Amino acid sequence: MSIEGAIVPTRPEREKCHAEVVIAMPDGLLIQGLKILLEARGVQVGKLCSDANTIGKILECTTSGILLVDTDLPGLNLINLRGKINGSSTKIILLDEFFHPAGLKLCQRFGVNNAVLKSDSADDLVQTILGTRNGCVYRSPRIAEAYRIANAQAETIETLTIREAEVLRLLVRRYTNKQVATILKISVKTVEVHRGHILDKTGNPNLVELTDMANCLIITAEQKPGGKRERYEYGQK
Repeated sequence: MSIEGAIVPTRPEREKCHAEVVIAMPDGLLIQGLKILLEARGVQVGKLCSDANTIGKILECTTSGILLVDTDLPGLNLINLRGKINGSSTKIILLDEFFHPAGLKLCQRFGVNNAVLKSDSADDLVQTILGTRNGCVYRSPRIAEAYRIANAQAETIETLTIREAEVLRLLVRRYTNKQVATILKISVKTVEVHRGHILDKTGNPNLVELTDMANCLIITAEQKPGGKRERYEYGQK
């Protein structure tokens, strides 16, 4: 059942809160404050984690529940994270200040079950956690809209080619069109064409917003047949 931007009517409150939430975000006042906020609303918080490398060990003691992950967590890699929790029924909820629709959709491929914005209300956060835990899908209005846009763009995003992924990898690292052309041994005009295709397919007016989702887009392209090619650093083979 999917309920977006509305309270999820499920089981009695006390039963719903049986989910144990592991919070993974940079250490500091925010992680402590989030723990207090959730517990004040009856959500059980298990362990706190401030480093992606220690998540696996923490989850060994938590076979089911919710992993609430801040995208600013040092060393975060969604593919590695999904591998660490394989075999358990732990579900992943991402927490960030902003989600690009295409990036949010691609995160689902790497095991992300839901997302919440840091600017969403406390009620949105709690309902997202409880809905995800109970097999429902609650999304705050802005997250629901991002998923709606992502679903509409999904088919075009899937058409990103490996060459476009190679161009994207270099552009988000601040290489100029001329440098990208030199590295990939193609013309500057071809780079410009690839750049335009990337922006069209992802619905972005510029590349700045693509930085956070670039790895997801690149990995998606590389999963296709013949997807991985030899990589070059600028000025070196």
